[in-house]
Amino acid sequence: MKLPETNLRKLYKQCCIRSMVLIVAVMATMGVFSFVLPKPAESLVEKRKLAEMPAFSLNALFSGTYLRDFEAFYADTFPFRDAFIEMGSWFDELKGIRGSDDVKIYAPPTDSQPQTSSSQGASQPASQPQGDPDGSGSSVPAVTPDDGSSSDPSNASSQPEQSSSQSDSSSQGSSAAPEVPDGYSSNGYFVVGDTGYMLFGGYRPVAEQYAGYLTQFARSLEGQAKVYNIVVPTSSDFYLPEKYQSLSNSQKDNISYLYSLYPQQNSPVITVDAYSNLERNKDQYIYFRTDHHWTARGAYCAYEAFCQTAGLTPVSLDSFEKRTIPDFLGTVYSYTRDQKLAANPDYVDYYITAKNYEGQVVTKDQPGVWQPISPWAEWVEGGNAYSVFLWGDHPVFLLDNLDIEDGNNVLVLKESYGNAFSPFLMANFDKTYVIDYRHYEQSIYDFVLEHNIKTVIFINNAFAANTSYHAERINYLANQLPHTAGVSAAGEGQDQSGQE
Repeated sequence: MKLPETNLRKLYKQCCIRSMVLIVAVMATMGVFSFVLPKPAESLVEKRKLAEMPAFSLNALFSGTYLRDFEAFYADTFPFRDAFIEMGSWFDELKGIRGSDDVKIYAPPTDSQPQTSSSQGASQPASQPQGDPDGSGSSVPAVTPDDGSSSDPSNASSQPEQSSSQSDSSSQGSSAAPEVPDGYSSNGYFVVGDTGYMLFGGYRPVAEQYAGYLTQFARSLEGQAKVYNIVVPTSSDFYLPEKYQSLSNSQKDNISYLYSLYPQQNSPVITVDAYSNLERNKDQYIYFRTDHHWTARGAYCAYEAFCQTAGLTPVSLDSFEKRTIPDFLGTVYSYTRDQKLAANPDYVDYYITAKNYEGQVVTKDQPGVWQPISPWAEWVEGGNAYSVFLWGDHPVFLLDNLDIEDGNNVLVLKESYGNAFSPFLMANFDKTYVIDYRHYEQSIYDFVLEHNIKTVIFINNAFAANTSYHAERINYLANQLPHTAGVSAAGEGQDQSGQE
């Protein structure tokens, strides 16, 4: 039976009114929630700190900065924001085309351009590049992607490999980087199936600077400490499918070139060949698939190589207690939010490397204060899981093996690749000090003397060793700062006025 036209109009009108009421109710509810629900401080999906509520002032209001900052705060802390981001990623995945090889290329974030650093005088290098996957420096609870570089020459690992003596790379043939797709940058990601890779460029002039700065520092410590250099490849050198290897320069060749500079300089720096041991164990779980870091198993390969070079006996990995954090989606997933990665998360193994131990940390917000803490942040989960090692990145961390009291102390200078490596040293050393040179602010030379360091280890991934920010930062702390005392010995527990 056909309804009269007047009834149809009434029904249509009622449906419109009900729809409008429902939409307004949902919007009003979400608006109320956005003000009354607790505001998160960081996004686990994006691995970054969220905008904070701006302070109100009439000047900020009339200049427009208050409303701009409030808009950023409101957008960052909107209810269920991470869930909406995940939903949006799922819809974006439906629009993408992977091709027959299940391949996708992701460009880096648009805000990843670093500032230019300066090597003039003793000025401090530019702040950490935001797009540097071992540069932002994660610390629990917030984890932000940290090494690598962008296409800016100041963050030069994205540039074609060339030595400083090669003025025209086009005339050198083999020294030029291979042609790559539009939008390529060395901290872009190349995703094949359920695995993401960083594409390496390399920049020999920066590698030469890096080697030179370490040589200068090692010479200043002759008679006090031996200085070791470990440059670590990322996963693309071992696992990038053969047909795509031309998209990424050889990290093995770059590391070999950097290491070859030391004999030419008659340098006291001792190089450690971690690459070969990683290559021998590439059938093991030595790198994450959804994150740019190596696993603890990969870091153990470097520990073995170091012990062999230093004349130490490595403790068997099987002798340590292993613990596991499941469902880890790391920095590659954070940048790409690729659904193949989301469906196949990693897991984070970590090893308790001493029976009786203590830890102390100096944090960025309490400089100069040594605080007791466990070496492992065992409560972390999900996207924060890599921060189980040393609680992420902090200016200074002390790992103290209470069963060794021979005064044989080691200092590790690192970006976040050193976090998984450093705990293994507890098995061989009395005290293991770990400095993240991106966050430390005092003379490393002074630190070595004050803490009776006999062994110094620089450990960085190949991207960092080819990035000017990292090289200049090391030079600033190791060679340019005046040699003056200013740090208390760990264990004294007194607040210090100096910056850590």
